[in-house]
Amino acid sequence: MKYLVLFLLIIAHLQSQSINYEYIINWSEQNSGVNTSLNSITVNNYSSNLIAACGNSGVVLLTTNLGITWNNISFGKIPSNIDLNTVSIGIPNIVIVAGNSGNTTYVYRTENGGLNWNIVFTQPIGKINSIFLGMNNFSFMTGNPVGGRWSLWKSNNQGASWDSSGMYLPQNNSESGFVNSFVAFQHNNVYNTWFGTNNHRIYYSNSSGTNWIAQYIAEQNIYSLFSLGGYVLSGGENLYSSTNYGSIWSMEVTPGTGNINGILYPGLVVAIPGDNLQNSPTFIIRNNKKIYFTDNGGNSDWEEKYTSANGNYNHMAYFFNNIWAIRDDGGITRGTIDVITSVEPNNYPYTFELKQNYPNPFNPKTTIPIYVYRSTHIKLNIYNSTGRLMETLVDEQMNVLTYDNIINYGYPHRVEWDATNYPSGVYYYEVIGDDFIEARKMMLVK
Repeated sequence: MKYLVLFLLIIAHLQSQSINYEYIINWSEQNSGVNTSLNSITVNNYSSNLIAACGNSGVVLLTTNLGITWNNISFGKIPSNIDLNTVSIGIPNIVIVAGNSGNTTYVYRTENGGLNWNIVFTQPIGKINSIFLGMNNFSFMTGNPVGGRWSLWKSNNQGASWDSSGMYLPQNNSESGFVNSFVAFQHNNVYNTWFGTNNHRIYYSNSSGTNWIAQYIAEQNIYSLFSLGGYVLSGGENLYSSTNYGSIWSMEVTPGTGNINGILYPGLVVAIPGDNLQNSPTFIIRNNKKIYFTDNGGNSDWEEKYTSANGNYNHMAYFFNNIWAIRDDGGITRGTIDVITSVEPNNYPYTFELKQNYPNPFNPKTTIPIYVYRSTHIKLNIYNSTGRLMETLVDEQMNVLTYDNIINYGYPHRVEWDATNYPSGVYYYEVIGDDFIEARKMMLVK
């Protein structure tokens, strides 16, 4: 109990400091090398910064340098008459895609960066809408109903083979699903999963897909989903949010018209419990040329943040402080997010600035960046979700880093935390300096 009281006192002090957040987003266009529609994009957050996208005409793109260069790894290997709908990346370098030629569905998989592709699944009808390669040998695939039941498949070998045993979910009337309308979030070694339909329903499982609950939502068509724990966002023509895993949905006021094809809620700033993630940036794309943004968790104050010259947006993904949005003309937009924090009434810059850890979620190691602007004593603590102190990683004087004897304010101290011996869950890292305290949230996923 004393740990929780101490932690709450720390958080109360942090709240009393009136933290302000400012998001600076730098936008750029990346050269995909193709002009066909790109339909799905994914990031491997667990082992590296691999990013993959797929699209029509059998196109699969891969980058290992945040999109500076994109390589077409399927050219001449996946037939051009197959339009690819969804892509996922596994560990260590597995890429898997699903698509259709006519009514027939094909799933292709590579283990070596696209040098060789194998067909690991096919069915004559029933479009596969989403593929997810997760941790702990859990992989999942959803598709439109066939024979009165939803196409639900599991894999325990990173998608090398698929099995539908024990995955029965009956179709309700003539409902079907949408490409990329799926999200999964791991908690205590079990995946919470959702997928959307065209029937005012979102199907939810808290048992890694074994049992399903039909959640009613006022929106008829659910084109996109995003989850950060129990906080879930769904997109149709309108944006809806839920703070209880989708049991109750509330409509949010958003700009623009048309289908919401993508939602991102990276949780870059999650400083204190009870804040309901309201300071986190949220992005949506509709099937138009615009990217919309708000800095309060999706509830209000939306603005048009970026407009592409050509093409309409189809899907989005993020890695650390970067987002990518893909379009139906083969275009790829990258946004790099910089978070500036300040505490009133002191004047910025302070002695230090704490950044979000990366990767996040992570397993088992993550890096915590600390920018030091003046020499100061730094103490870096790790707490669990109840406020119990787990470790003190740093307790020492830190100076501004230099490069060739020149002071470099733009280069952070990087502190690594190895959580091998800790269970999955939410953790907080807190830095105590000479003039203020700052804390952030991170997620360990095993």
